[in-house]
Amino acid sequence: MEQDGHGGLAVGPHAVFGLDNTGICTHSTGPALTHLGLRPGELVGTNLFDLYREDPINVTALRRVLEGETFSLEREFQGRLLSTYFEPVRDLDGSVTGALGVTTDITEQQRLEGLLPATRERAGRLADVSAALSRDLLDPDTLPAHHGPLRNGDARRRRSRLGAWDRRPEPRARGGLAVRRRSR
Repeated sequence: MEQDGHGGLAVGPHAVFGLDNTGICTHSTGPALTHLGLRPGELVGTNLFDLYREDPINVTALRRVLEGETFSLEREFQGRLLSTYFEPVRDLDGSVTGALGVTTDITEQQRLEGLLPATRERAGRLADVSAALSRDLLDPDTLPAHHGPLRNGDARRRRSRLGAWDRRPEPRARGGLAVRRRSR
């Protein structure tokens, strides 16, 4: 992953390309080209329909964009997972004169997303274990006898349906003051 220039992480390396209405590449640049074994500008002047004639997905995408359709496409290509946004370029009359595309290598993003379910499951299990341990450690009924007497009405605590502790109030008499008996 690389920096996006604003302090955040970019999704992955990008490549920007352009072509005229006959399929001749007019522009190609960006770090994603190196992942595909290309150098910036290397494809300029190349007929992309000829280059990709054995690749029906690319040929279909080039036709669609040159017919005026704006769309995105995700696919595996040369061992990488690529997401490409295609947009036609139009003249003042609205006629398509070419196309622009931005390709993003999302291989690493997909790999990391594949790790998320297992990570979430582990975090959930740890939370469950932590909650169970906390309940057991804080349950006055399970405290060892050597902990001494419980004070301030702690013995009257009861677990609520939500697993939190409820504290039952001390008995009150005359004027709302707690009545306690002194042990002799």
